[in-house]
Amino acid sequence: MGIRSLPPTRRRARPPWSPPTLAFLSRLTAPKHDAAIRTISPVILSARPPPPPTERRGSGGGRHAPASIAAAVPPGSAEVAPPPQPVPYLELSLRCRDLPNTDMLSKTDPFVVLFTRAGAGAEWEKAPAPTETVHNCLSPAFVGCFDLPYAGGGGGDGGPPPGPAGAAARAAAAAALKTHLSFEVYDRDSRRPELNLQEFVGSADTTVGAVLAADGWTRELPLANVLNAANRQSAFVAGSTGGAGGVTGGGAAAGAAAAALERERELAARHFMSKAGYLVVEAELIRPPRTPWTYVVDFGFDAPLPHLPAADAGSGGSISSGGVSSLFRRGGGGGGGSGSGSSGGSISGGGGSTGSGGGGIIGRKGLFYVLAKESVHRDALFIPLIRSPLLVGAGVGGSMWAPASIAAEKVDGGDDARRLRLEVWAAARDGDHTLVGWWILSAGELKGARRGATWAAVGEEVGLGGKGGSGWRLQGDLVCGGVRGGGAGFTFVLRAGGWRWTPA
Repeated sequence: MGIRSLPPTRRRARPPWSPPTLAFLSRLTAPKHDAAIRTISPVILSARPPPPPTERRGSGGGRHAPASIAAAVPPGSAEVAPPPQPVPYLELSLRCRDLPNTDMLSKTDPFVVLFTRAGAGAEWEKAPAPTETVHNCLSPAFVGCFDLPYAGGGGGDGGPPPGPAGAAARAAAAAALKTHLSFEVYDRDSRRPELNLQEFVGSADTTVGAVLAADGWTRELPLANVLNAANRQSAFVAGSTGGAGGVTGGGAAAGAAAAALERERELAARHFMSKAGYLVVEAELIRPPRTPWTYVVDFGFDAPLPHLPAADAGSGGSISSGGVSSLFRRGGGGGGGSGSGSSGGSISGGGGSTGSGGGGIIGRKGLFYVLAKESVHRDALFIPLIRSPLLVGAGVGGSMWAPASIAAEKVDGGDDARRLRLEVWAAARDGDHTLVGWWILSAGELKGARRGATWAAVGEEVGLGGKGGSGWRLQGDLVCGGVRGGGAGFTFVLRAGGWRWTPA
């Protein structure tokens, strides 16, 4: 019998080489971007009683609110006492302006750390967590905030009740006014949390009473380029300022206030020598509801964003394909938005193509959105609450961001008339993000929205630059896709679509 020969092995055919996709390249060169959601401080949460059981309700339109305790009690049973009212607290929102650039090849990546102490001679305590890092930005608006317990009144509130019933609350409020605040701004140079691995930018000291005594509970502090490790040993050695009524107490208190003000003047003088920028602290009194609940924002695009009209694309240079990252060129910028402290900038092809007439084209690398609330002290000033992750590469249009959950007290503070602003930003590696468009709606409109409710977008003007370059504005609709859930959380499905270019 002959030996059977084995059949020849078949070599698997090698697929033809193809260049990397634009999405892959975009991810490699995506800008630094940290997503952030405003949360309640663990110190505030630990002082609250456990939340009561709530009845889960389905969606069905109309005004939504968490189920009440009374609704969960069956008829004929004994009444259940309502849960105690959580202690109010101060929410300190932060933003900086005119920070120095401490990086050679990029811009400063700032974040803020807070140290507090109860009064003169007390130990300094570090806040549980710093703010998020805003990359490549010299005038950032931070999503992260700091919460401080505060039982005093404010904003038209009468404060603690008179007499013995409110004595403890009044004493706690007076003590809170004397709380010393020491802010330190750093440039993020390492992903590790140790502060000695970061580059120090500047520091500012004040008190809770000084912030509440300022106009609109907003105080702008000059940053001094001196380490607060030394500041905390000598700052406010004699005491602090009082509350909204000015200096509290007699001669000793007046001397303490004078010493604190002298310390602030000293830091201000060092600021003018060091030019370390400014830190703006804005306080808001948050009164949590008895039954806490959350907003869950489910936002995305129903359809890809359109390219600029072909006639304009040819007037200023080439526009490469590749989805959202190649829609714009030389934009008018995003002044007044909440997604980035930097305004202005240009938008260009995500593949890196530049036009001959563009004049300083900077590549854009994706989209992110920001949900902001209007300040209770200043109209048309919006404070960021959510900064979404970055969607990069081709095919961004039609994609959805992961749902983001945030406590209702952080969003509207119980006021249905509170205006909210949903912004879409085009990201840039150099930090000059461009505000593409935004929608403005009230908290009551959102909670009472039914499926199909629509809000029209307001878009920034985008020009191609050069002589004869015309301006265009992107328009679109925000459509409510329904409200789901109940009890402790409601999911608001929001979809952006109907995109179109209109002459500016």
